Amino acid sequence: MDLTLTDEHRQIRRAARELAEREFAEDAFTWHEEYPAENAKVLAEHGFLGMTLPEEYGGGGMGFFDALMAMEGVGEVCPDTALLLVTSNTGNMQIVAKFAEEQYAKKYLEPVCAGENTYVAIAMSEPGAGSAVTDMTTTAEDDGDAWIVNGQKAWVSRAGKSAAFVTYVRLPDGNIGSVLVDGDNPGLEIGDPDYNMYDEPQYSIYLDDCRVDKSRSLVTGPESFKEQIRTYNVNRVMGMAGNWVIAKWLFEDALEYAQHREQGGQPIADYQAVSHRLTDMAINLETSRWLIYRALSGDELPGRALSCMTKVHAGEKLHEVVDSALQIKAANGFVGDTPESYAYRRLRGYLIAGGTPDIHRNNVAKALFKHGYPEVE
Repeated sequence: MDLTLTDEHRQIRRAARELAEREFAEDAFTWHEEYPAENAKVLAEHGFLGMTLPEEYGGGGMGFFDALMAMEGVGEVCPDTALLLVTSNTGNMQIVAKFAEEQYAKKYLEPVCAGENTYVAIAMSEPGAGSAVTDMTTTAEDDGDAWIVNGQKAWVSRAGKSAAFVTYVRLPDGNIGSVLVDGDNPGLEIGDPDYNMYDEPQYSIYLDDCRVDKSRSLVTGPESFKEQIRTYNVNRVMGMAGNWVIAKWLFEDALEYAQHREQGGQPIADYQAVSHRLTDMAINLETSRWLIYRALSGDELPGRALSCMTKVHAGEKLHEVVDSALQIKAANGFVGDTPESYAYRRLRGYLIAGGTPDIHRNNVAKALFKHGYPEVE
């Protein structure tokens, strides 16, 4: 396996960075919970939104590693804007592209690729079923040409601007599948938002005899849950890549700060405690980066073991990087609306979102027991 970047990959990263320096630098790292709508339009105009989605829906038909390169380039300047490349290329966008009927894929993906302020949200977790997704109680009863969906979903991000919801349900045969519920579907109610630690609104949605046409079925059958989670694995990896660009930005800032901030008559970088902290930050960034690269470098989607390893290692180590950046900046990073404060709270949330490290360690163990160590091929 060769992880050397190709000339094309270098060009994508360079072009993305140059665009970010021209268009996004002035407001870099100030968006946080606000949607950077203007930046989304610029990314769309230059073909960076929906890069991995099919061309017939306005996407670029490119690979995940291509999107990763673009995200790194943008993230070196404006990490908040770089996160748009995660939300427009992975997760529910891939699920809709792969499993939805063409009419719905076109309806919901074209606006995303065009940079419009819209989204397709995931409705998976429930008040009593977080990491243990298979404990869900939301049901879809068979009513001829439609499903009648009843239940409640919790902690749904971006529900307020979502055109549709990839909704996980328990089907009459007992299997867990999913249906695509339109945001205006009768019987669907979006609750008032609750704000998490980094001020992102998250919602409960309520489904009360919500009638969903069977043409909106995404996956059903005995292997339905596995099929969809396999597609979702790449979202975990790209989510960690989004966190990586944030952590890298903070590392660069802390590195410069330590060489100019003086205490005791010398730059704090001259103190071994600080220089060792910066060293550990660089090591954590590099090991996380190469695990992300490996997971996204093949032609196939990453399997359970590799995606879960990436989620665990990168999630924990990148959080350590941000914690160290905060420690180096001290009060200058702790007081006020600082990048360190925002990033610390955001990355802490990613140790919960998408499954906790504890759950993913369980998943890795199961994969190891079944398939052994994931060798490089």
